[in-house]
Amino acid sequence: MFNDVVHEVTAFDGDLDTCATWSYVLELGPVVMDGLVEVIAYDHVGNVDTAEVGIIYDIVPPKIQLAQVETFSESPNLYLHGTVNEDGIDRIEVNGGLYPIDDKRVFSIVLTLKVGYNEITLSAQDRAGNRGKESFVIYHKEYAPYIDVEGVERLGEDRYLIYGRCSDVGTIEIDGTEYPVTDSVFRARIDVAPGTDRVKLKVEDPTGKTTTTTVDLEARRETSAFYPVLLVATIITLLVVIVVYIRSVRKDQEA
Repeated sequence: MFNDVVHEVTAFDGDLDTCATWSYVLELGPVVMDGLVEVIAYDHVGNVDTAEVGIIYDIVPPKIQLAQVETFSESPNLYLHGTVNEDGIDRIEVNGGLYPIDDKRVFSIVLTLKVGYNEITLSAQDRAGNRGKESFVIYHKEYAPYIDVEGVERLGEDRYLIYGRCSDVGTIEIDGTEYPVTDSVFRARIDVAPGTDRVKLKVEDPTGKTTTTTVDLEARRETSAFYPVLLVATIITLLVVIVVYIRSVRKDQEA
C-alpha cells in the first residue's frame, strides 16, 4: 500500500563527473490507481528526457465473500466456496495453507475438521499489499449411525421380514447381505439357514462409523409355533360360550 510515492532521480549533464541527484514526493488521492507515471527532465539548453514509473496505489483491502458459513457440522469434511472482489489475486490463504483462485475470482476448498471447535481464517492479499481477512468458528461432532428395528415377521420356516428405520446411508447389511434403505426406512425379506437363532444388522456412514444390532429369531419361532395352538384354544372357548348361551336362552323360553 502506497499513500506517498517517493522517487530518486539521477540526471547527467554531459559526462559522469557532472550529475545531479534529486528526489520528490508524489501525493496520491484516495482512489485506486494502477498504471504509469511519466517523469520529464529538462536541462539548461532545452534538452528533454522522459521516463515512466509503474505505480499500484490501493488502500482498500480485498473482500472475501463466502457462499455459506456453517457453525456446526456432523461431517469431518468442510466445503468452502466463495469469491474475492479484486482481480489479480490468484491465491487465498486458509489456516496457513495456500489455495488457488480462478480467473473468475472463485475458490473452492475442502478442509478436514477435528472433533470440537475449529477456527477457520481466510486471508487474501492484493497487488498493493493490502490484506483482507474473514474468520469463523465451526463445531464438529461425530454421531454414529442408528438402527431402530420396528418389527420382525415370520413368513415361513426359515424366512423372515425385518423392517424399521436407520440412518439414511443407502443400504443396511443383514448377516453379510445388503438391503436398500429409502428415506431412512428399510424392509428386508431374509432367508436364514435352518436353526439360525439370530441375525446381525449393520449400517455404516460415509465417514466409516458403524452401528450394529442383533435380532432374536428364536423367540419369533416359538411365538409362531404357539400361535396355532392359541388360535384353536380361542375358537373352542368361543364355541363353548355360544353353546352355553343358546342353552340358557332355550331354558328361559321353556320356562
